[in-house]
Amino acid sequence: MSADNTPWQAALSLADLGRLTGDWLAGRLDYHPGHPDGALDLGPAEIIDLLVAINRCGMVTLVAQTGLDERDGDGVPVRWRHPAVWALLADKDLPRLNSAFTDVHLYEQSAIPRLTWHRKRVRAGYDVTWFRDRRFDAPIGRDMHTRDLRRWFGGQLSRSALAEASAAWQVVLIGRDAADTELWRGLKRFAATAGK
Repeated sequence: MSADNTPWQAALSLADLGRLTGDWLAGRLDYHPGHPDGALDLGPAEIIDLLVAINRCGMVTLVAQTGLDERDGDGVPVRWRHPAVWALLADKDLPRLNSAFTDVHLYEQSAIPRLTWHRKRVRAGYDVTWFRDRRFDAPIGRDMHTRDLRRWFGGQLSRSALAEASAAWQVVLIGRDAADTELWRGLKRFAATAGK
């Protein structure tokens, strides 16, 4: 897979970054600078379609994963993870997201205010995946400041796209357990309200 950063360099806004992320998830782009190893294993096509839709209507996903409860032959958990989404969201879309999740019960739902160059406190994030030996995978939802965000998108974002991404909310949505479908229900509602 070639690392063609050209479309990402041409992005001028948070909406452009969402559209490009949606195109990458849909298989229309071969490369995403935040995921240089290739496409994610996101499970069913309906989840991928939903992620494409939310990226095209205001939310830019940084990380997304389905729930998983993997056990060995004796029924002992080997790997377990919450369904989760970590994304950027513009001010204007936050009320729409909150409305979509009014009666949805999640393990965690938070929105971190605008990113800055320097923070006195940095939140380490939420552990959403772990293994039998109690080792955790990389957490999601940690505070990212502007230079981290610039690196995430390949280091070559336009000033306007970087400014909008840096001014966005970091949204963390985590389902209650591996089988939880509430997260996806709330995101379907969010996608359905696009343009309203």
